Order: sequence, then structure tokens, then C-alpha cells
Amino acid sequence: MSKITDYAFLFQNSSGKSAFNPIGSFQLSQLNSSAVQSQLKAAGINTNSKQYKTVISKMMQNANGMMYTNPAAIKNLMKNYDKDGDYISPATGLAGMDATDIPISQRHVIIDIPEKNRQEMFDNLPEEYSHLYLAIEDKLAAVICIEDPVRPEAKEVISSLKELGISKVVMMTGDSERTAKAIAGKVGVDEYYSEVLPEDKASFVEKEKAAGRKVIMIGDGINDSPALSAADVGIAISDGAQIAREIADITVSADDLGQIVYLKDLSNNLIKKINRNYRTIVSFNSGLIALGVLGVIQPTTSALLHNTSTLFISMNSMKNITLAEEHK
Repeated sequence: MSKITDYAFLFQNSSGKSAFNPIGSFQLSQLNSSAVQSQLKAAGINTNSKQYKTVISKMMQNANGMMYTNPAAIKNLMKNYDKDGDYISPATGLAGMDATDIPISQRHVIIDIPEKNRQEMFDNLPEEYSHLYLAIEDKLAAVICIEDPVRPEAKEVISSLKELGISKVVMMTGDSERTAKAIAGKVGVDEYYSEVLPEDKASFVEKEKAAGRKVIMIGDGINDSPALSAADVGIAISDGAQIAREIADITVSADDLGQIVYLKDLSNNLIKKINRNYRTIVSFNSGLIALGVLGVIQPTTSALLHNTSTLFISMNSMKNITLAEEHK
């Protein structure tokens, strides 16, 4: 569970050494030296105050003695505490509530489950919203409802993809069961899975591939990247996470999901044209060979017909092969 923290002024690279060393910085292990104490006093820091002692205590709890800091960082952190050393919430201005005690997560991560007489409140939460649960000291304090509206073209896109030969459409989301069920019903997917993790999406893709299916994965987030990589074809959305766009085989515009229908229609017609051209070439050339062997046509005539057919097929292949003109 991620918790809010305010120790961004401590810095260290992966090797444990200072990533940079601005003027006036020092290691926490040097905190009690006379030189550092003089530095702090020169910066106007009262080293006897509860604010200072609280900040240093927090630093020591969250770092080792090799960490670097500086007077400006300490002074800035001291602003988050009142004269009694209590944390001041930047949102409310109230003291006594440390931000590290306020996790925000999904319900299945929150430790405290509401009492039975409060269950009705949870049952009546609107299904069309995603829900984040805020806890204070491991006790549920509020539910944040976030609207993530369904794309207006989503249902039509899914219906069109099925008409074009997609046999099964599956939705996998980190949202709750209630939210996932409501969205799945609106857009018409065949299956849906809720509260899934990134590795769950990738595992599902691998399972479908092992069953002999070709898998297309569409996603736009960092969490979708493993599944995009595992799929036969990964499709990312243009305004999604950069890593998703880099991993995906195809990136489509975020303005119109109908481009996915266009791509499927394009690929279907392309395969049809390739197969039709192959059959035409094999049949026509086989006929020319047979006629030449039987002496019905001269070699020059056969060569002329062969080249003419090649030109005709090439020109025919240059025609537009998709019917989804409106999605171009």
C-alpha cells in the first residue's frame, strides 16, 4: 500500500551514495557536529524546537546515516509541523494527523471492513463510478467516487469487431466487481474480470495463447504493458502511457476507437486479396504451362499472357481494400 510521504528532500542513488551534493549539504550522521550545528543556526533553525526534533526523528526513521540533506530541506519540512511537533495537514490545516497514516486504496486493500449496519451504505454506492477508499489509522473514513465514463462508441466498436470475426471480447480492469459488471453490461463484452493486477492480465493472455487462440490486447496504461507485450498483437492508445506505446505493435488515436474496427476490416480484406491473388496466379500460370506443353500456344504468347496477368493483378491490388472509409 502506498502512503503519502514528505521526505522528498532526502536524496540517494541506487548505489547508496549521494546522487548530487549541493552546497551546504551534509550526511545525517554528521548532524551533531559543531560545523553542521553552526550551519543550522545560521539558517535560522532552532535545534531545540519540537518541530526540528520531530523532523530529524522522521528522517532517521526513513533513512540511514549515509543519506544527505541540507538546512533548506530541514527548514522546509519543519513547516509541516506546529510548535508542538504535530503534523499540519496541507489540505485542512489541522494538526495531529500525519499524512503517512492516510492511505488511499481500493476496498480489498483497506484493513477495516465496515460494520453490518453500515453495509447498506456500501451496497448503495453508485455502480457507474470507480471507488477509492480513504482510511485514517486503518479505519475507513470516506469513499471517493471517480467517474470514468464509457466511451460513447465503445458498444458499437465491440459489436463491429464481432461482426468482423473477433470471437470473444474480454474486459479486464482493476475496478471493483460492481463497477466492472455495470460497464461490461453497457458495452456488451463476453467476459469481464475485476480487481485484476498487471500480472493477471499477462497470465490471461498467455493462457488464451496456450489454448490456441490469437490474442489482441488493447491498453493505455503502465499496468497494461506486460499484457501488451505478451499478446500476439498489442494496441496502445495515443494519449496513454509512453511505455505502453513503445511496447505495443500498433498505436491508434485516442479520438476514435473506431480506428480499431478500421484496422480489423483492413486486415481481413488484405488477407482475402492476398489469397485471391495467389489462387489466380497459380491457376492462370498452371493453365499457361499446360497449354504450352500441349503445343496449343507458342512460348512468346505464353510469356505475353503471363506478363499481362501480372500487370493486371498488380493494378487490381492497388485498389482500396477496406469498406470502412469513414474511419480512415
